[in-house]
Amino acid sequence: MKSLAAAALALVLAALAARAEEPPAGTPTGPCAEDARRLCADTDPGHGAVMRCLQQHDAELSKECKDKIALVRDKMHERAAALHQACGGDAERLCPGLEAGTGLVKCLYDHEQDISQPCRVAMRDRGPEP
Repeated sequence: MKSLAAAALALVLAALAARAEEPPAGTPTGPCAEDARRLCADTDPGHGAVMRCLQQHDAELSKECKDKIALVRDKMHERAAALHQACGGDAERLCPGLEAGTGLVKCLYDHEQDISQPCRVAMRDRGPEP
């Protein structure tokens, strides 16, 4: 179920963007902070806007920022694959027709009592409800 993997990928990207957009004490930190200040200073933070801005400036990003984004993407793909393996059947049974970005993960959380034990474990491991 590719839509479940895409949903998990979208959630990880959102988490990365949230970290870049909500630095402690208002000061960006991490390997993409300087790139965000330099390339996306006029971007209003929230809902992944800074991450989208950084992606639009991919050719101008520092090596450190590109490496961090690649690492996060690799981890997202691993998590998406694990979630798909554990929850693919539950998603098809309980959330037919839902695809990435249309509430698939929320649907699984809404059906927590009806999902299989492996899916329940995978959902718990992925973190709190979106």
